[in-house]
Amino acid sequence: MKRIDFTQEEDKAINLAFEEMLAIYMQSRHSKKEQRIRRAFEFAKKAHDKVRRKSGEPYIHHPLAVARIVCEEIGLGSTSICCALLHDVVEVTDYTVENIEHFFDPKVAEIVDGLTKIKGDKLIGRDKSLQAENFRRLVLTMNDDPRVVLIKIADRLHNLRTLGSMPIAKQKKIAGETLEFFAPLAHRLGLYTIKSELEDLSFKYDQPERYKELSDKLLKYKDGVEDFFQQLVEPLRNRLNESNLNFELKYRLKGVYSISQKMRRKQISFEEMADIFAVRIIFDPKRLSDEILICRQIQAYVEQTYQTRQDRLRDWLLRPKPNGYQALHLTVMLPSTRNIEIQIRSRRMHEIAEKGLAAHWHYKEGDNGGEDAIMDDLLTKMRDILQYRDSSATEFLNNFKASLYANDIYVFTPKGKEIHLPFGATVLDFAYAVHSELGDECMGAKIDHKLLPSNHKLKCGDQVEIVNVKGKSRCEANWLDKVVSQNAINKIQATLRRLQRTNLKEGEEVLFTVFEKFGIDIDNDLIEELVHFYGLANTDELYLNLGRKEIELEADLQKIEKAVAQEGYSLSVKTIARYIIDQRKRKEDTEQYLLAEPINKKETYELKVKEGKANYLLASCCKPVLGDEVTGVITKNKQVYVHRTACPRAMAIKSTQGDSLLSVVWAEQDSTAFLTSIFISGVDTKGLLVKICKLISHQMGLSIKALKLDTDNGIFEAYFEIYTPNLNTLEKLFCSLKELDNIISVKRLDN
Repeated sequence: MKRIDFTQEEDKAINLAFEEMLAIYMQSRHSKKEQRIRRAFEFAKKAHDKVRRKSGEPYIHHPLAVARIVCEEIGLGSTSICCALLHDVVEVTDYTVENIEHFFDPKVAEIVDGLTKIKGDKLIGRDKSLQAENFRRLVLTMNDDPRVVLIKIADRLHNLRTLGSMPIAKQKKIAGETLEFFAPLAHRLGLYTIKSELEDLSFKYDQPERYKELSDKLLKYKDGVEDFFQQLVEPLRNRLNESNLNFELKYRLKGVYSISQKMRRKQISFEEMADIFAVRIIFDPKRLSDEILICRQIQAYVEQTYQTRQDRLRDWLLRPKPNGYQALHLTVMLPSTRNIEIQIRSRRMHEIAEKGLAAHWHYKEGDNGGEDAIMDDLLTKMRDILQYRDSSATEFLNNFKASLYANDIYVFTPKGKEIHLPFGATVLDFAYAVHSELGDECMGAKIDHKLLPSNHKLKCGDQVEIVNVKGKSRCEANWLDKVVSQNAINKIQATLRRLQRTNLKEGEEVLFTVFEKFGIDIDNDLIEELVHFYGLANTDELYLNLGRKEIELEADLQKIEKAVAQEGYSLSVKTIARYIIDQRKRKEDTEQYLLAEPINKKETYELKVKEGKANYLLASCCKPVLGDEVTGVITKNKQVYVHRTACPRAMAIKSTQGDSLLSVVWAEQDSTAFLTSIFISGVDTKGLLVKICKLISHQMGLSIKALKLDTDNGIFEAYFEIYTPNLNTLEKLFCSLKELDNIISVKRLDN
């Protein structure tokens, strides 16, 4: 970091920033510990003296900004403010945790230690992701004190607000790990406003072109919204005025990232989005105990004023979401057939939904010990996502991310015990939530006296009785496709690992039995050649496939025996190995070799194709095409794999292996064709498939590699693999397909 003396003006600005933050704290309901905070500021100012950020500003502005977010936007007290001011001292200066404890107290030292990243040379074990290990360490400190994570979220928010001075690859790394980890965590902690800003800022740096496109569209959408809102709510306002309620009518617009995610998930355009706009009714009850009663009263007024959709009613009044969200959502239908969501909240519910922890202080009796009480409550809510502490860093991070998303439904056992599950949970999720053995033995369930399969999706309030055969495990790998809860996924994987150990042993026995039958003494070199021959990763995979009877080794050896016999040889270790090596060499001779290009991570890497040779590889998980916003990933072999920026796999890499990211840009491609997959559904009418194929092949001039067709109850679903020269051509194809009669939907698939 740069070390340059601060000017008089800079010193003045630093002190002013501190006094502004302190004034906000002094207006809060916390116990006033001004001198303690001043001492932390002076200590941090001295530690970061003459140090500057990449932007050139004094470094101390960063901890000051983090402390202000902690105080103003999250609502924490003096301990957290002190730790925010000191959060980078141990990591970037010569001071130690012991120094912090000496000058302050053990609690401050403990939190600052939790905020300090581990060094690369301290990383041990099989998991080599320093990024994932730092996340794991950070999350597990929640068991000691949740303030560590809250301060880290504030730190991340300020880093994103000032990210413009960073290199592009660093921007993408920080943006990606924020979308994967910090934003969902902020949501789970009830910090909705911060979560939305984290998402939108990350999206801005991760996919700048897409962000600008949607931001411009949202700006145009805002024109006329105020007039539409006033006309829409006028009859409702009149009814509410007659009730003598103290209320406020507002509207909200979705954030840019939220819009993008829904467009991608639903495969719809911006213009087809139905819930960009929503109405909020916020009321002030005379007594907090009347909140729910007034919500029901307002619900009745809404239903008397508009036509509502009962299938879209969302009620979190008596059972708030795990992040504390409490409200009543109704959907009304307008004469234009447009659906509008109306959200009913008390002032307390609204402030907790928007500000999370910061709002709790306004509704807590007294302030003595208040922060510790709220921390205890927060930790209780997060217990379910801290249960994977013994797994590797990367496994822990994957489990933790999956657990961040709030439980949305509750169901009951036959004895009336309440079980919380994620939205979309199945009978199998429920069985594993009750007990591992019950999950392994699950055949289905009885719900409302009906026998239903294990993949049946549960509804809120269902009472579920599992049907099982005691002592008989039925668990299979495809069960992972039938569950959504991380708990069920972990338990299925544990059972599969037990089965795997059995398969490994049986596979090894099969290998030696078959070779013994052919009278051949096998050695390790030949086993390695067999691994290559079957395209497997290692010896264990070979044994597993043999144990599962997915490889017919005996039949394959008979084919090899026949092939080598034609050349006058008998079957032996040597002839088998030579046959496999010859087969692999033929395959390599037909492969396209990569164009060798030097890689400089500090510069943007141009994706080129010259004379049929590319300096990159396309990721099969998302199948990018020329024109997509893309991210490069450098492999251990110094090859560049290209992912679509929004690809889930790329997002995971950003949050665990961010140092392997590379800023990339498309260059000219020498008329390269890119393989992509599309899905088309429509009404099954005579000649429609012919029209689709003619449009793709003749009118658009694109090649079709594969086609899979399925029909059911008069609806057809077609999966095409096609070659396209670029994204622009693909988008034109989609527009043309949607214009065909009887087409219901057209969308691009990730894989």
